[in-house]
Amino acid sequence: MSSCSTSEKPAAAGCGCGSPVAFDGASPAYKRALRAVIALNVLGFAVVAVGSWLAASAALAANTLDFAADAATYALSLWVIGKSVQVRSGAAFFKSASLATMAVGIVGLAIWRAATGAAPEGGTISGLGLFGARDQSCGCAAAGALPGGRRQRALRVALHPQ
Repeated sequence: MSSCSTSEKPAAAGCGCGSPVAFDGASPAYKRALRAVIALNVLGFAVVAVGSWLAASAALAANTLDFAADAATYALSLWVIGKSVQVRSGAAFFKSASLATMAVGIVGLAIWRAATGAAPEGGTISGLGLFGARDQSCGCAAAGALPGGRRQRALRVALHPQ
């Protein structure tokens, strides 16, 4: 299996992945990268949660939950490394159920905000948008240490039962 693919075939020429290697997620570099991305998402959660509360913004509340969901996903990915298919399947199901629950909550908050007519505070939203862009660029840099440099692919390897 290559570092870019979940198949047993060698990596395609030109993908920049090198020679075929077995990837099980157990390498120290992979775990360090996951921990770094978890820390960045926890920081983003904390900062945007305060901003969401100060700005009374449903959009920032959704962004707060996105940071929390990302941190939880990466933590779950770290935890399931080396676990059985049943454990990884359960983790993937739990993650999908938690995303559905968060979506319902944010839709409810948005409906409540629309019904009350309170406008969010724009300055806080703009500032936190810039914070989010910086946090995402740092997260992508940390994820660059992951095989193939792709966070989503790393999550599929960790959570998706083969």
